[in-house]
Amino acid sequence: MRSRRAVLVVGTVMLAAWIASCADTNPTNPADTTDSTDTTDTNPPSTELVVSDTSSLPAAASFGRRGVAAALADEAVGVAYVSVSSGWMPQGELAIIRNRRTDSTTTAVLRDGGIDPHPVVARAGDSLDVDIRVTGGALVKFRIAVPVSRPPRVVRAFPPRGKTGVPLNARMAVTFTEPMDVATLESSVSLRRGTEAVPGSWHLLHGGTEAVFEPAVQLAPSASYQLDVTGQVRDTDGEPLGEAVAVDFTTGTSVDDDAESVTLDVQTITSFGSGSMGLFSELRFMLRLTDATEFSDSGTPYPLFDDRAIRDGDDGDTIVATDATDPHFAGFAALATDGIDQLVTLSLATGLGSGGSTQHESSFFTGRPGPGPDLAGYTIERVEFVIDSVRIVSPGEDPNGDGNWTEADLSGRVRVIGRRTGGAAMRRTASPPAARRVP
Repeated sequence: MRSRRAVLVVGTVMLAAWIASCADTNPTNPADTTDSTDTTDTNPPSTELVVSDTSSLPAAASFGRRGVAAALADEAVGVAYVSVSSGWMPQGELAIIRNRRTDSTTTAVLRDGGIDPHPVVARAGDSLDVDIRVTGGALVKFRIAVPVSRPPRVVRAFPPRGKTGVPLNARMAVTFTEPMDVATLESSVSLRRGTEAVPGSWHLLHGGTEAVFEPAVQLAPSASYQLDVTGQVRDTDGEPLGEAVAVDFTTGTSVDDDAESVTLDVQTITSFGSGSMGLFSELRFMLRLTDATEFSDSGTPYPLFDDRAIRDGDDGDTIVATDATDPHFAGFAALATDGIDQLVTLSLATGLGSGGSTQHESSFFTGRPGPGPDLAGYTIERVEFVIDSVRIVSPGEDPNGDGNWTEADLSGRVRVIGRRTGGAAMRRTASPPAARRVP
């Protein structure tokens, strides 16, 4: 049967969107061989380059579990996360991560010499090749195994340990090696000035791997604070943190105007080993919100990003939608903040066809800071699609033997940026109320 596929995996939403589906061409168990010139480090530092144990595939994976190079064929498969500690690979640019069992590949961009948790479809015991491209084009190669069990760890924190001059309206963030249980954050992670706990609220971004704390009051000027992450915080499987972390920092004397705009939600978009019958040279990614609440209703659509072609070499570009640049932005922003659980559609088009999936806002905005189904209580200033990496090879591997095949992989992040409605003036009070102890 002739092959024709395109697979899109969205963060922990794990969307597998098919343009058309007939058969996978990647072998399920390729030969596990190593070239004689391979200089792969099979024992990388366990505290710097980490792969988590697997988390269960979310329910949304029912959109097409067979799609990711046959990796999802058995129930033991889940999602593991690959992380690199910030600063460990300062010359690193891009990581190519390959599951040797399934031959599926994904890429992750290094920032500040590290990689925030990057999802990889895998099962316990799988061997992952992590090839990091550094400045100048050389590859630094590692091989790591997906463990049966591993406690979560802290990848990095903001502010970093020992930081001085931190703005009085700063927000704290802790990145973990895998998705965490938000219910355990309030009692297990705290910001303190001496013995006094700072009041505020926690929410999760990046599919649950980043916890963000928003203080309810401005921090005191020229004061010492400590961010404590105890061993009682747990991942989504109930496993406690492997090692407690304490981060001390000192505030400055002023606020940061830019800090009023915050990241309200992030979704990671990753395609694994996708391809399609036919020849094309560009992709189009679209994020669409409609005023419908039921899947049977069409509603009025407000699409973003659909007018920008994504081509090979666009790695690192950011597509920005604002009220000034996109005619649909105002409608999108209004629906995303009205407190109603409406429908979000993600799609990837090749020019020869498209595929996608629709879900409710409460399933998409998983990092939303409030209790509602969307971003109610905030004003959205812009929505970004950050292109981490894109690869379009046409013609590609040619599984049908006729030269009519294109390989295409796209990785990126949807970021929603905004500020609390009416919150900017409150944050600039000259004399913030004293912090109180949280029971």
